[in-house]
Amino acid sequence: MAALQRRTPDRVPMFDFLFQQPLYEKLLGTRPEAYNGGDAVRCALALDHDGVWLPFGGFTGLQPKYLAENIYQDEWGTTFQKDDASWPIDAPVDYPIIHSTMESPWRIFWRCFAWDIATAVPFTGNETKGQQ
Repeated sequence: MAALQRRTPDRVPMFDFLFQQPLYEKLLGTRPEAYNGGDAVRCALALDHDGVWLPFGGFTGLQPKYLAENIYQDEWGTTFQKDDASWPIDAPVDYPIIHSTMESPWRIFWRCFAWDIATAVPFTGNETKGQQ
């Protein structure tokens, strides 16, 4: 805390980015399904750390739609596969933007922001006057 008060630091703060499920199980007695702020803080406190990474809002808020025991879809329709090596972020295995015929949130995003070159040229300041 001395460094925050503009004094000579008294020690180096301990901090970790992500904890793995076996560590949660050993320290807290639980194995979280998904990374969440509450468990991350409790794990950091059990380790006597000074800080811990928390996603925006402290947790993802994701309510996944499970297609199989280890496969789920997020709110965008992206399909993920869970395994020990990919936790806590899991591995995307299918994307709706690749083959969707419906108006997905990704398609709406790209329609709004991905301009073709003819649309973009007037915004570059390099347009040629009098030429079509």
